[in-house]
Amino acid sequence: EMLAGKLLSDKIKFDAAGLRNLIIQLRQISLTELVFFMDIPGLYAEGKMDFQLPILMEEGSMVLHDGTFEATEKGIIKYSSGQTETTGEENIALKALENFHYQSLDGTLSYNKLGQYHIKLHLLGANPDLYNGYPVDFILNLQGELSGVFRSLFVTGNFEQAVMEKVKSSQLDQ
Repeated sequence: EMLAGKLLSDKIKFDAAGLRNLIIQLRQISLTELVFFMDIPGLYAEGKMDFQLPILMEEGSMVLHDGTFEATEKGIIKYSSGQTETTGEENIALKALENFHYQSLDGTLSYNKLGQYHIKLHLLGANPDLYNGYPVDFILNLQGELSGVFRSLFVTGNFEQAVMEKVKSSQLDQ
């Protein structure tokens, strides 16, 4: 069990080159708990997600190529960018995400050996506070460096240790 859901995998096999390629499935993962461990300031979410993650080894590092994810139920995303004003057409996506009630959420995820990720996220839903809840259907392309807890998971392969480090650092920050 993991993040209020389940982690499933075929047999995990090691050989002289290290971990063999495998596909990890995450079922009914809590989006709230996942967002907590992602540690993105201003982001809150609710819902359940399924993931299919093909894990490969490249030069001693775990990488992920074309993983997929999909919400299994409707949910909410609330994101505050920290900007005091979100006016103008260029910020319509930020306004929508301030209180976004999604009908569907899906996408792809890749992670390379340098610690960089790329997420293509498709959201369909509405913000009831924006344009009388007019439907919004958009695609976000996100990329950057994976947060410390997930980077630790991929580098060390020890999720439990990564979670404990996150909990300890959160307690010290308060």
